[in-house]
Amino acid sequence: RPHLVRINITDVSRAPGVFYTIFVIEMILNVFVVLTIPFLIIAVHRAGVIHPNFRWQVALSGLYYTIGVFAR
Repeated sequence: RPHLVRINITDVSRAPGVFYTIFVIEMILNVFVVLTIPFLIIAVHRAGVIHPNFRWQVALSGLYYTIGVFAR
């Protein structure tokens, strides 16, 4: 699976500060994105000039991403 990155625990033990900082930054960004997705969906839904199918695509892709973040 080329899209998954697996880090050996021995690599983390060599520089735990660096890896844990990266993990914390990743979690903060994930939380930020998950919190902003509803506002994106609301903004696209209220925009009357956008085709309804595109609105559904934005809403479903936001939901799909949110489920992916929670699955991690």
